[in-house]
Amino acid sequence: MTQEVDVGFVFRSATVGVGQVVFVDTLAGSILCLLAIATYTRMGAFGCLVGSLIATCIGLFVAPDAATAEYIASGRFSFNTALACLSFANGVFIKLNTAMDFFVPLVGAIFTTMCQIVLRNMLPADLPVLAF
Repeated sequence: MTQEVDVGFVFRSATVGVGQVVFVDTLAGSILCLLAIATYTRMGAFGCLVGSLIATCIGLFVAPDAATAEYIASGRFSFNTALACLSFANGVFIKLNTAMDFFVPLVGAIFTTMCQIVLRNMLPADLPVLAF
C-alpha cells in the first residue's frame, strides 16, 4: 500500500514521529504527547515538532520510494530528530541566549537525520535506527 504524499501526510507523519518517542503510534496519542511536552515547555514542544517536520521532509526528498514513505508514515524516521531538537531547543545541553538558539537545533536536526539515513542503509532489516 502506497501513501499519497501531501501536506497532511507530512504533518501527520511528523506528529506521529513525536509520539514514537514514547512508543505511541497513533495520531491522537501523539498529539497528547506533544501537548504534554507543551505543558512543560512550549519551546521544547515547538522544537520537537519542527525537528520531526525537518526529518520528514528530508526523508521524502532523499528517498521518495514507497518503502520509505511507509517508514516515514509510521514515525520511525523522525523520532530521533524530535528528541535532538527537544534537547537543543529546551537548553539541555547548551544555553546560548542568542540568535544561535534557532540555528543549533536546525543543524542538530539535519545532522541527526543524515546519520539516521546512513545507518538505516547499513542495517540489513527494517529496524528503527538508534532506538536504544
